[in-house]
Amino acid sequence: MLMQEVYFCNVNVVDVKKKRIIQRQDVTMKNGKIASLIPHTEKKISGAIDCTGKYLCPGLMDMHVHLVWDGTLADPVTANIAEGPYVAMFRALHAAQEYLCRGITVVRDVGCNEDVTIYLAAAMRKNWFGVVRLFLVAELLLVHMDMFLLSDGLPIPMMS
Repeated sequence: MLMQEVYFCNVNVVDVKKKRIIQRQDVTMKNGKIASLIPHTEKKISGAIDCTGKYLCPGLMDMHVHLVWDGTLADPVTANIAEGPYVAMFRALHAAQEYLCRGITVVRDVGCNEDVTIYLAAAMRKNWFGVVRLFLVAELLLVHMDMFLLSDGLPIPMMS
């Protein structure tokens, strides 16, 4: 297994366990987990991401979503029937990516007509979409995506 390292310099880290913000830190992440957290130094690290004025925090969760529905039609079933399963699947992929862009890294899809998200989960298990991973939990779906940075209050996905 290759160890992927990402370096964030001068970032404010949101510590949700201790309910505090640790300001101006240099963070090393290995395989998606924080490996080291030290006060910011002026030492240059090759390939480091300058995070001055930004925040690094764990992703947020939404436990009731319909990835196939954007709210333009009356309900998810009506939308899925009207647009068909192929459009619904593309809409679900787009919705998963949009959640990530907003800092929501875990969603539980509560299902849809013809369960097209099950096929999307199969494609995601083959890693066809990069940063998005979808797991089946019982008969529900759970999407897990990577951490994100907040820049001026707007989430930005961290692409690996």
